[in-house]
Amino acid sequence: MLAKAKEKFYTNRTLSEKWREDQLNAYKKGVVEMTAQFQQAIFEDLGRSPNASYITEIVPLILSVEHDLKHFRTYMKPINEETELLLAPGRTTIVYEPLGIVGIYGAWNYPILTVLKPLV
Repeated sequence: MLAKAKEKFYTNRTLSEKWREDQLNAYKKGVVEMTAQFQQAIFEDLGRSPNASYITEIVPLILSVEHDLKHFRTYMKPINEETELLLAPGRTTIVYEPLGIVGIYGAWNYPILTVLKPLV
Protein backbone atom coordinates (compact mmCIF):
# COMPACT_ATOMS: atom_id res chain seq x y z
CA MET A 1 0.00 0.00 0.00
CA LEU A 2 2.85 2.38 0.86
CA ALA A 3 4.61 1.64 -2.42
CA LYS A 4 1.42 2.34 -4.36
CA ALA A 5 0.95 5.68 -2.56
CA LYS A 6 4.54 6.68 -3.30
CA GLU A 7 4.15 5.69 -6.95
CA LYS A 8 1.04 7.83 -7.29
CA PHE A 9 2.70 10.78 -5.55
CA TYR A 10 5.73 10.72 -7.87
CA THR A 11 3.49 11.19 -10.91
CA ASN A 12 3.19 14.88 -9.79
CA ARG A 13 -0.56 14.63 -10.29
CA THR A 14 -1.05 15.94 -6.76
CA LEU A 15 0.48 19.34 -7.57
CA SER A 16 -2.44 20.85 -9.50
CA GLU A 17 -5.00 22.97 -7.70
CA LYS A 18 -7.84 21.35 -9.60
CA TRP A 19 -6.80 17.87 -8.47
CA ARG A 20 -6.56 18.94 -4.83
CA GLU A 21 -9.91 20.72 -4.93
CA ASP A 22 -11.54 17.68 -6.55
CA GLN A 23 -10.06 15.47 -3.82
CA LEU A 24 -11.53 17.69 -1.08
CA ASN A 25 -14.96 17.63 -2.74
CA ALA A 26 -14.83 13.83 -3.09
CA TYR A 27 -13.66 13.54 0.51
CA LYS A 28 -16.60 15.59 1.76
CA LYS A 29 -19.03 13.60 -0.36
CA GLY A 30 -17.59 10.34 1.00
CA VAL A 31 -17.87 11.47 4.62
CA VAL A 32 -21.50 12.53 4.10
CA GLU A 33 -22.35 9.23 2.36
CA MET A 34 -20.67 7.14 5.07
CA THR A 35 -22.08 9.03 8.08
CA ALA A 36 -24.45 6.22 9.08
CA GLN A 37 -21.65 3.64 8.80
CA PHE A 38 -19.34 5.79 10.94
CA GLN A 39 -22.06 6.22 13.56
CA GLN A 40 -22.77 2.50 13.63
CA ALA A 41 -19.09 1.58 13.93
CA ILE A 42 -18.55 4.02 16.80
CA PHE A 43 -21.66 2.73 18.55
CA GLU A 44 -20.44 -0.87 18.25
CA ASP A 45 -16.87 -0.07 19.33
CA LEU A 46 -17.36 2.61 21.97
CA GLY A 47 -21.05 2.50 22.83
CA ARG A 48 -21.45 6.17 21.92
CA SER A 49 -24.87 7.19 20.64
CA PRO A 50 -25.17 8.01 16.92
CA ASN A 51 -26.27 11.58 17.73
CA ALA A 52 -23.24 12.18 19.96
CA SER A 53 -20.95 10.78 17.27
CA TYR A 54 -22.54 12.99 14.67
CA ILE A 55 -22.13 16.14 16.78
CA THR A 56 -18.61 15.43 18.06
CA GLU A 57 -16.99 13.81 15.04
CA ILE A 58 -18.89 14.06 11.77
CA VAL A 59 -20.04 17.70 11.93
CA PRO A 60 -16.59 19.12 12.81
CA LEU A 61 -15.06 17.05 10.01
CA ILE A 62 -17.55 18.28 7.40
CA LEU A 63 -17.22 21.89 8.60
CA SER A 64 -13.45 21.62 8.36
CA VAL A 65 -13.65 20.46 4.75
CA GLU A 66 -16.14 23.20 3.89
CA HIS A 67 -13.91 25.83 5.51
CA ASP A 68 -10.87 24.62 3.59
CA LEU A 69 -12.80 24.56 0.31
CA LYS A 70 -14.00 28.11 0.94
CA HIS A 71 -10.46 29.36 1.58
CA PHE A 72 -8.74 26.99 -0.83
CA ARG A 73 -7.49 29.63 -3.28
CA THR A 74 -6.05 31.72 -0.45
CA TYR A 75 -4.19 28.72 0.98
CA MET A 76 -2.75 27.86 -2.43
CA LYS A 77 -1.57 31.37 -3.28
CA PRO A 78 2.21 31.79 -3.22
CA ILE A 79 3.46 34.17 -0.54
CA ASN A 80 6.18 36.68 -1.39
CA GLU A 81 8.66 37.26 1.42
CA GLU A 82 11.48 39.73 1.94
CA THR A 83 14.74 38.66 0.39
CA GLU A 84 18.01 39.14 2.24
CA LEU A 85 20.22 41.83 0.77
CA LEU A 86 22.99 39.29 0.11
CA LEU A 87 20.63 37.38 -2.18
CA ALA A 88 19.55 40.42 -4.23
CA PRO A 89 18.26 40.60 -6.94
CA GLY A 90 16.68 37.25 -6.05
CA ARG A 91 13.11 36.73 -4.92
CA THR A 92 11.78 34.72 -2.01
CA THR A 93 8.45 32.97 -2.48
CA ILE A 94 6.73 30.36 -0.33
CA VAL A 95 4.82 27.86 -2.46
CA TYR A 96 2.61 25.32 -0.69
CA GLU A 97 2.76 21.95 -2.40
CA PRO A 98 2.69 18.32 -1.34
CA LEU A 99 6.06 16.97 -0.25
CA GLY A 100 5.29 13.27 0.08
CA ILE A 101 3.11 10.81 1.92
CA VAL A 102 2.42 10.57 5.65
CA GLY A 103 1.06 8.11 8.17
CA ILE A 104 -1.69 9.26 10.52
CA TYR A 105 -2.23 7.89 14.00
CA GLY A 106 -5.47 8.58 15.82
CA ALA A 107 -6.82 8.36 19.34
CA TRP A 108 -9.25 5.65 20.32
CA ASN A 109 -11.81 7.99 21.94
CA TYR A 110 -12.48 10.09 18.80
CA PRO A 111 -11.38 7.74 16.01
CA ILE A 112 -13.08 9.42 13.05
CA LEU A 113 -12.10 13.01 13.81
CA THR A 114 -8.51 12.32 14.90
CA VAL A 115 -7.76 10.15 11.87
CA LEU A 116 -9.72 11.83 9.08
CA LYS A 117 -9.28 15.51 10.00
CA PRO A 118 -5.50 15.54 9.33
CA LEU A 119 -6.25 14.28 5.81
CA VAL A 120 -8.01 17.55 5.06
